[in-house]
Amino acid sequence: MDFLFGLTAFLYSLVGHAGASSYTPLALASGLDPASARSAALLLNLLVSGLGILSFGLAGHLRAKLLPPLLLGSMPFAYFGSKLQLQVPLLHYATGLALLWAAWRLTLGWKQEAPEGPQPEGKQLFAGGMALGLLSGITGIGGGIYLSPFLLFMRWASAKEAAALSACFIFFNSAASLFATGVKAVPQPSWILACLAGGLLGSALGAGLLPSRALRGALGCALLFAASKAFLQ
Repeated sequence: MDFLFGLTAFLYSLVGHAGASSYTPLALASGLDPASARSAALLLNLLVSGLGILSFGLAGHLRAKLLPPLLLGSMPFAYFGSKLQLQVPLLHYATGLALLWAAWRLTLGWKQEAPEGPQPEGKQLFAGGMALGLLSGITGIGGGIYLSPFLLFMRWASAKEAAALSACFIFFNSAASLFATGVKAVPQPSWILACLAGGLLGSALGAGLLPSRALRGALGCALLFAASKAFLQ
């Protein structure tokens, strides 16, 4: 089980993500109840996304000026979304279809590296943050799985810049979700050590050696996995 936590942290941290959508079923399989599993997963999210912020930030990929409107829009709505916790099958199907489309576009449907478009306005980032924060709160994950393709398709960031921004987005929205639901349980020490090792290695590789094309492919795989989980839910 510890190996699976470490592997999850490694694979998700490659693209600036943290892996809560996978930590939760792993924690459930270890015997935790749903509320405790969700809480442990969000705490691991804070650890791995924090490592992502450090690695991608030190490598110079973090465009900090885009963060304030994104976070101001997303954090309150992540809080309210966590309070709602809607059980709506249609929402999961729609999310799964959107993630499938994004996975295809980032892999087979991406013809060439598109130049960055016009810089986004604060109100555009704020509105996007509101929508993505609400969705992340309802579905119980940090939201980077939604933010990364959004930034890439809008041509507001490169692959590595999107990864850096996603790590920040996940960290703060996970904190908002934990504030809303409270800490029900903490991860086992062996899970923490496994995620620390996997997150360090993955984020360092993603921020440094991994080329942007490979980073998009890794993101596409993460989106495909997240889509399959949305359908199963």
